[in-house]
Amino acid sequence: MQVDCVIGTAVNTGATLYSSTDTDGGTAELTIDDQGKYHLNIKKPVSLKKLLDTDGGVSGAKDAYNLTVTNAY
Repeated sequence: MQVDCVIGTAVNTGATLYSSTDTDGGTAELTIDDQGKYHLNIKKPVSLKKLLDTDGGVSGAKDAYNLTVTNAY
């Protein structure tokens, strides 16, 4: 599974881009409820690694994070 995630805003405080590769693990479960809303769960974490800082990046941002998602829609 490929996941890209940007933290912060490059407008005035900087931003940090994190990315995974399909070999970093993680599994996603997607369901559609009776109202047509998509629900996403990532129970087995995806490893996100810092890829790029823009305008100095986010102060204190770690080099890597494990991402899980519970019932995002």
